[in-house]
Amino acid sequence: MANFQFISLLLTTFFLFSLCTSRDTITLDAPLTYGDTLLSSGGVFTLGFFTSNNMKYLGIWYTQIIQQTVGWVANRDNPMLDSTGILSLNTNGSILQLQNGSAKVFWSTSPMNRVTAVASLLDTGNFVLMDNNTSIILWQSFDHPTDTLLPGLKVGLIMGQPRFLTSWTSSDNPSSSNYTIKLDSAGFPEYFILDRSKRVYRTGPRNERQFSGEPEMETDSKLIFVLVSNPNETYYTFYVNDTSLISRLVLNQSFLQRYVSDGSGWTLYWSLPRDQCDNYAQ
Repeated sequence: MANFQFISLLLTTFFLFSLCTSRDTITLDAPLTYGDTLLSSGGVFTLGFFTSNNMKYLGIWYTQIIQQTVGWVANRDNPMLDSTGILSLNTNGSILQLQNGSAKVFWSTSPMNRVTAVASLLDTGNFVLMDNNTSIILWQSFDHPTDTLLPGLKVGLIMGQPRFLTSWTSSDNPSSSNYTIKLDSAGFPEYFILDRSKRVYRTGPRNERQFSGEPEMETDSKLIFVLVSNPNETYYTFYVNDTSLISRLVLNQSFLQRYVSDGSGWTLYWSLPRDQCDNYAQ
Protein backbone atom coordinates (compact mmCIF):
# COMPACT_ATOMS: atom_id res chain seq x y z
CA MET A 1 0.00 0.00 0.00
CA ALA A 2 2.82 2.37 0.93
CA ASN A 3 4.61 1.62 -2.34
CA PHE A 4 1.42 2.36 -4.33
CA GLN A 5 0.97 5.69 -2.53
CA PHE A 6 4.61 6.59 -3.19
CA ILE A 7 4.28 5.79 -6.90
CA SER A 8 1.04 7.80 -7.13
CA LEU A 9 2.72 10.75 -5.43
CA LEU A 10 5.72 10.44 -7.74
CA LEU A 11 3.51 10.42 -10.86
CA THR A 12 1.50 13.40 -9.60
CA THR A 13 4.68 15.33 -8.85
CA PHE A 14 6.07 14.52 -12.30
CA PHE A 15 2.82 15.64 -13.96
CA LEU A 16 2.76 18.94 -12.04
CA PHE A 17 6.42 19.53 -12.89
CA SER A 18 5.63 18.89 -16.56
CA LEU A 19 2.83 21.49 -16.43
CA CYS A 20 5.22 24.05 -14.98
CA THR A 21 7.93 23.44 -17.57
CA SER A 22 5.80 22.94 -20.69
CA ARG A 23 4.27 25.27 -23.25
CA ASP A 24 1.01 25.26 -25.18
CA THR A 25 1.86 27.70 -27.99
CA ILE A 26 3.91 27.92 -31.17
CA THR A 27 5.15 31.35 -32.18
CA LEU A 28 7.22 32.66 -35.07
CA ASP A 29 10.34 32.37 -32.92
CA ALA A 30 9.43 29.11 -31.17
CA PRO A 31 8.52 26.24 -33.55
CA LEU A 32 7.87 22.65 -32.50
CA THR A 33 10.64 20.22 -33.44
CA TYR A 34 10.56 16.42 -33.47
CA GLY A 35 10.72 15.11 -29.90
CA ASP A 36 9.14 18.24 -28.42
CA THR A 37 5.48 18.55 -27.43
CA LEU A 38 2.84 21.13 -26.66
CA LEU A 39 0.81 20.57 -23.49
CA SER A 40 -2.57 22.26 -23.10
CA SER A 41 -2.74 24.66 -20.15
CA GLY A 42 -4.57 22.20 -17.89
CA GLY A 43 -2.54 19.22 -19.08
CA VAL A 44 -5.49 17.47 -20.73
CA PHE A 45 -4.08 17.09 -24.24
CA THR A 46 -0.64 16.81 -25.82
CA LEU A 47 0.37 17.70 -29.38
CA GLY A 48 3.49 16.17 -30.83
CA PHE A 49 4.99 13.60 -33.16
CA PHE A 50 4.21 9.91 -32.89
CA THR A 51 5.28 6.82 -34.80
CA SER A 52 3.05 4.11 -36.25
CA ASN A 53 4.28 1.38 -38.60
CA ASN A 54 7.60 3.24 -38.83
CA MET A 55 5.82 6.31 -40.20
CA LYS A 56 5.93 9.68 -38.43
CA TYR A 57 2.81 11.72 -37.77
CA LEU A 58 1.86 14.93 -36.02
CA GLY A 59 -1.13 14.39 -33.74
CA ILE A 60 -3.04 15.25 -30.58
CA TRP A 61 -3.58 12.71 -27.80
CA TYR A 62 -4.83 12.48 -24.22
CA THR A 63 -2.00 13.30 -21.84
CA GLN A 64 -2.83 11.29 -18.73
CA ILE A 65 -4.24 8.11 -20.29
CA ILE A 66 -1.54 5.45 -20.27
CA GLN A 67 -2.51 3.91 -23.62
CA GLN A 68 -1.73 6.63 -26.15
CA THR A 69 -5.06 7.64 -27.70
CA VAL A 70 -4.75 9.93 -30.70
CA GLY A 71 -7.79 12.07 -31.47
CA TRP A 72 -6.47 14.13 -34.39
CA VAL A 73 -3.74 13.64 -37.00
CA ALA A 74 -2.47 16.48 -39.20
CA ASN A 75 -0.65 14.53 -41.90
CA ARG A 76 -2.66 11.30 -41.77
CA ASP A 77 -2.44 10.80 -45.55
CA ASN A 78 1.09 12.13 -45.96
CA PRO A 79 3.34 10.54 -43.31
CA MET A 80 6.98 11.41 -42.78
CA LEU A 81 9.71 8.82 -43.07
CA ASP A 82 12.30 10.31 -40.72
CA SER A 83 12.60 12.15 -37.42
CA THR A 84 13.41 15.61 -38.78
CA GLY A 85 9.90 17.06 -38.58
CA ILE A 86 9.30 20.64 -37.54
CA LEU A 87 5.98 22.46 -37.12
CA SER A 88 6.41 26.18 -37.58
CA LEU A 89 4.88 29.43 -38.74
CA ASN A 90 6.15 30.77 -42.06
CA THR A 91 8.21 33.96 -42.21
CA ASN A 92 5.23 36.32 -42.00
CA GLY A 93 3.41 34.20 -39.45
CA SER A 94 0.33 33.52 -41.57
CA ILE A 95 0.73 29.81 -42.42
CA LEU A 96 1.31 26.89 -40.06
CA GLN A 97 3.28 24.17 -41.82
CA LEU A 98 4.85 20.79 -41.14
CA GLN A 99 8.17 20.20 -42.88
CA ASN A 100 11.06 17.75 -42.72
CA GLY A 101 14.76 18.55 -42.63
CA SER A 102 14.81 19.00 -46.40
CA ALA A 103 12.06 21.65 -46.21
CA LYS A 104 9.52 19.35 -47.88
CA VAL A 105 6.02 20.34 -46.73
CA PHE A 106 3.89 17.43 -45.47
CA TRP A 107 0.96 19.47 -44.18
CA SER A 108 -0.06 23.12 -43.87
CA THR A 109 -2.96 25.44 -43.18
CA SER A 110 -4.33 27.69 -45.90
CA PRO A 111 -2.70 31.13 -46.38
CA MET A 112 -4.18 33.86 -44.19
CA ASN A 113 -4.35 37.59 -44.89
CA ARG A 114 -3.07 38.34 -41.42
CA VAL A 115 0.24 38.38 -39.61
CA THR A 116 1.45 37.92 -36.02
CA ALA A 117 -0.41 34.63 -35.66
CA VAL A 118 0.24 32.07 -32.92
CA ALA A 119 -0.85 28.44 -32.66
CA SER A 120 -2.16 27.13 -29.34
CA LEU A 121 -3.36 23.77 -28.02
CA LEU A 122 -6.50 24.12 -25.88
CA ASP A 123 -7.78 21.88 -23.09
CA THR A 124 -10.71 20.93 -25.35
CA GLY A 125 -8.28 19.17 -27.70
CA ASN A 126 -8.72 21.93 -30.28
CA PHE A 127 -5.53 23.23 -31.92
CA VAL A 128 -6.08 26.82 -33.04
CA LEU A 129 -4.21 29.34 -35.16
CA MET A 130 -5.19 32.82 -34.02
CA ASP A 131 -4.33 36.46 -34.53
CA ASN A 132 -2.01 37.35 -31.68
CA ASN A 133 -3.43 40.88 -31.47
CA THR A 134 -7.17 40.18 -31.57
CA SER A 135 -7.35 36.46 -30.58
CA ILE A 136 -9.59 35.90 -33.63
CA ILE A 137 -9.36 32.24 -34.68
CA LEU A 138 -8.03 31.94 -38.22
CA TRP A 139 -7.94 28.14 -38.39
CA GLN A 140 -8.76 25.29 -35.98
CA SER A 141 -8.36 21.52 -35.96
CA PHE A 142 -12.02 21.18 -34.90
CA ASP A 143 -12.92 22.28 -38.44
CA HIS A 144 -10.86 19.37 -39.81
CA PRO A 145 -11.67 16.31 -37.67
CA THR A 146 -10.21 12.88 -38.34
CA ASP A 147 -11.97 9.88 -36.75
CA THR A 148 -12.85 11.28 -33.31
CA LEU A 149 -15.70 13.45 -32.02
CA LEU A 150 -14.59 15.31 -28.90
CA PRO A 151 -16.95 17.33 -26.69
CA GLY A 152 -17.72 20.60 -28.49
CA LEU A 153 -16.53 19.41 -31.90
CA LYS A 154 -19.29 19.85 -34.51
CA VAL A 155 -20.09 17.27 -37.18
CA GLY A 156 -22.48 18.38 -39.89
CA LEU A 157 -22.79 21.38 -42.21
CA ILE A 158 -21.21 24.63 -40.97
CA MET A 159 -21.63 27.75 -43.12
CA GLY A 160 -22.02 25.53 -46.16
CA GLN A 161 -18.90 23.49 -45.37
CA PRO A 162 -19.30 19.78 -44.52
CA ARG A 163 -17.57 18.41 -41.44
CA PHE A 164 -17.44 14.66 -41.05
CA LEU A 165 -15.44 11.87 -39.45
CA THR A 166 -13.28 9.50 -41.48
CA SER A 167 -12.13 6.23 -39.94
CA TRP A 168 -8.51 5.15 -39.72
CA THR A 169 -7.56 2.45 -42.23
CA SER A 170 -6.59 0.18 -39.32
CA SER A 171 -5.73 0.48 -35.64
CA ASP A 172 -2.10 1.28 -36.47
CA ASN A 173 -2.64 3.16 -39.73
CA PRO A 174 -4.24 6.62 -39.37
CA SER A 175 -4.62 7.16 -43.11
CA SER A 176 -8.15 7.86 -44.36
CA SER A 177 -10.23 4.75 -44.95
CA ASN A 178 -13.34 4.45 -47.13
CA TYR A 179 -15.63 4.85 -44.11
CA THR A 180 -17.12 8.23 -43.20
CA ILE A 181 -20.07 9.45 -41.16
CA LYS A 182 -21.90 12.38 -42.75
CA LEU A 183 -25.00 14.47 -42.24
CA ASP A 184 -27.98 14.28 -44.57
CA SER A 185 -29.78 17.57 -43.98
CA ALA A 186 -32.53 17.01 -46.57
CA GLY A 187 -35.73 16.92 -44.53
CA PHE A 188 -35.18 16.01 -40.88
CA PRO A 189 -31.43 15.78 -40.17
CA GLU A 190 -29.93 12.31 -39.81
CA TYR A 191 -26.49 10.76 -40.10
CA PHE A 192 -25.24 7.99 -42.35
CA ILE A 193 -22.12 5.85 -42.18
CA LEU A 194 -20.88 5.38 -45.73
CA ASP A 195 -18.45 3.01 -47.41
CA ARG A 196 -17.32 5.43 -50.10
CA SER A 197 -20.75 6.50 -51.37
CA LYS A 198 -22.64 3.37 -50.25
CA ARG A 199 -24.82 3.85 -47.18
CA VAL A 200 -24.21 1.11 -44.61
CA TYR A 201 -25.91 2.56 -41.52
CA ARG A 202 -28.34 5.35 -40.57
CA THR A 203 -29.23 6.94 -37.24
CA GLY A 204 -32.76 7.78 -38.34
CA PRO A 205 -34.04 11.38 -38.18
CA ARG A 206 -33.72 13.36 -34.97
CA ASN A 207 -36.75 14.14 -32.79
CA GLU A 208 -36.76 16.33 -29.68
CA ARG A 209 -34.75 13.83 -27.61
CA GLN A 210 -32.80 11.47 -29.84
CA PHE A 211 -32.28 10.00 -33.27
CA SER A 212 -35.31 7.83 -33.94
CA GLY A 213 -33.29 4.68 -34.53
CA GLU A 214 -30.77 5.07 -31.72
CA PRO A 215 -31.83 5.60 -28.09
CA GLU A 216 -28.13 5.38 -27.14
CA MET A 217 -27.52 8.83 -28.63
CA GLU A 218 -29.73 10.53 -26.03
CA THR A 219 -28.84 13.01 -23.31
CA ASP A 220 -28.32 11.40 -19.90
CA SER A 221 -27.05 12.50 -16.50
CA LYS A 222 -23.43 12.56 -17.68
CA LEU A 223 -23.58 13.64 -21.33
CA ILE A 224 -25.61 16.26 -23.19
CA PHE A 225 -26.17 15.46 -26.87
CA VAL A 226 -27.11 18.44 -29.02
CA LEU A 227 -28.43 18.81 -32.56
CA VAL A 228 -28.48 22.40 -33.86
CA SER A 229 -30.30 23.23 -37.08
CA ASN A 230 -30.74 26.73 -38.51
CA PRO A 231 -30.24 28.46 -41.89
CA ASN A 232 -26.48 28.83 -41.29
CA GLU A 233 -25.57 25.44 -39.87
CA THR A 234 -26.79 22.00 -38.96
CA TYR A 235 -24.55 19.98 -36.69
CA TYR A 236 -24.37 17.40 -33.93
CA THR A 237 -22.12 17.56 -30.90
CA PHE A 238 -22.06 16.61 -27.23
CA TYR A 239 -20.89 18.00 -23.91
CA VAL A 240 -19.85 16.35 -20.65
CA ASN A 241 -21.86 17.02 -17.48
CA ASP A 242 -19.63 14.99 -15.19
CA THR A 243 -16.15 16.54 -15.08
CA SER A 244 -14.67 13.29 -13.76
CA LEU A 245 -15.71 11.53 -16.98
CA ILE A 246 -13.67 11.46 -20.17
CA SER A 247 -15.73 10.54 -23.22
CA ARG A 248 -15.23 10.44 -26.97
CA LEU A 249 -17.07 9.14 -30.02
CA VAL A 250 -14.99 7.33 -32.63
CA LEU A 251 -15.74 6.13 -36.14
CA ASN A 252 -14.06 2.72 -36.18
CA GLN A 253 -14.50 1.41 -39.72
CA SER A 254 -18.28 0.90 -40.09
CA PHE A 255 -19.02 1.37 -36.37
CA LEU A 256 -19.69 4.54 -34.40
CA GLN A 257 -18.49 3.86 -30.87
CA ARG A 258 -18.65 5.74 -27.59
CA TYR A 259 -15.78 5.24 -25.16
CA VAL A 260 -15.56 6.44 -21.56
CA SER A 261 -12.59 6.60 -19.24
CA ASP A 262 -11.82 7.32 -15.60
CA GLY A 263 -8.30 8.33 -16.61
CA SER A 264 -6.65 4.90 -16.64
CA GLY A 265 -8.02 3.21 -19.78
CA TRP A 266 -11.05 3.08 -22.05
CA THR A 267 -14.33 1.22 -21.73
CA LEU A 268 -16.60 0.69 -24.72
CA TYR A 269 -19.96 2.16 -23.65
CA TRP A 270 -21.92 1.47 -26.85
CA SER A 271 -21.33 0.60 -30.49
CA LEU A 272 -23.59 1.31 -33.47
CA PRO A 273 -24.89 -0.50 -35.41
CA ARG A 274 -25.63 -3.03 -32.67
CA ASP A 275 -25.98 -5.97 -35.07
CA GLN A 276 -26.61 -6.78 -38.74
CA CYS A 277 -30.30 -5.93 -38.37
CA ASP A 278 -29.28 -2.30 -37.82
CA ASN A 279 -27.42 -2.11 -41.12
CA TYR A 280 -28.87 0.16 -43.77
CA ALA A 281 -31.55 -1.42 -45.98
CA GLN A 282 -31.49 -4.65 -43.93
